[in-house]
Amino acid sequence: MDLFVELGTDCNACGSATWELEGHHVTFSVYGPDEAKTQDELTHRACVEVIVTSAVGQHTLKETELESYLITFMERLIDVKAFPRTKISGRLCVVTGEASHPKTVAAALNAISLALLQSGLPLRATVAAVCTSIGDTLFTIAVDVTHPKLSGCNRHANVPSIFSIFTGTASSINNDMPNTNSLLTNLLMPADFSQTADKSFYREAQSANLEKDDDLHCPAFIDYVALQLWTPFTPHFLGTF
Repeated sequence: MDLFVELGTDCNACGSATWELEGHHVTFSVYGPDEAKTQDELTHRACVEVIVTSAVGQHTLKETELESYLITFMERLIDVKAFPRTKISGRLCVVTGEASHPKTVAAALNAISLALLQSGLPLRATVAAVCTSIGDTLFTIAVDVTHPKLSGCNRHANVPSIFSIFTGTASSINNDMPNTNSLLTNLLMPADFSQTADKSFYREAQSANLEKDDDLHCPAFIDYVALQLWTPFTPHFLGTF
């Protein structure tokens, strides 16, 4: 595994990081909180803006989709209510890779997490992202929002959980050229990790590809997936693996 990580790559940002793994290289810089324009000002929290740029070519729908995804991600990660009427800006540069590729998304999430830790902004949690191949028989996604393990927040407040998945369909010929169709799914892992054979998840499907069944197996077209591990804030965030 050829991994390259560097902090402080942008001297003008309050936090910045570079993450490169397996040919997917991204840099991220975070600025702010700064004074927001009148049209962007929110009275109860900070406005979050993310711009995704590629090394070559024009801005496409792939970058727009990733921008929307990362804005939601950062709004949930940063304590935005601590900075009302301000703006927090982020700039992601995809040096190598593709904005719709899950491995690039995983690299972006790791770079964002490190940059935010360096920035000193108050965070609700720390995040680490991994990208792996999965099969349709590897695990089962079960919808059970009334599960007793999910009903009591205090009992599993310190348990890592998967809260989001970004997937792309990989070509059977070239695994580095995924299908542009993607899927965003919100998940919550069970509190008891000993039950590896039957893990119950709560998920909000944002794609018609997944039907709301009580016992849902991962479809075969999901070949690559970037998992975000959501944990209570701790500087030892890599210890979740």
